[in-house]
Amino acid sequence: MQRFFNFLLALIKWPLALGMILIILPALKADMAILYQGLSLTVLEWFFIPLLFTIVLWLLIPGISGSFLAILEHEVTHMIFAILTFHSPQDINIQRGVGGNFIFKGQGNWLLHLALLQLTLGSFLTG
Repeated sequence: MQRFFNFLLALIKWPLALGMILIILPALKADMAILYQGLSLTVLEWFFIPLLFTIVLWLLIPGISGSFLAILEHEVTHMIFAILTFHSPQDINIQRGVGGNFIFKGQGNWLLHLALLQLTLGSFLTG
């Protein structure tokens, strides 16, 4: 069954990615139009206020990027998608400040490995 889902996910990966790219700009435009109706903030303010708030949180809460719960959440996400695509979970290891890994039985698919990009970008951006 997992081979079937791996094949199915491989078939829909690129059409799904293209569809998401085509949908994101009109969706963002519609969201901004709704927000402008209620508030009078500019686009720069909508970008910089959340950015500033995020930076302040990262500075006020030291070690948040390598915290046990952040790593656990990341590895559990791998596990959930492994179960949904009929891959059998084998092991999960978490080390605070170092990272973690999730081991499953089977070949895997792009959906299971997608969070690796999040981890790589997160490590690059946080230093």
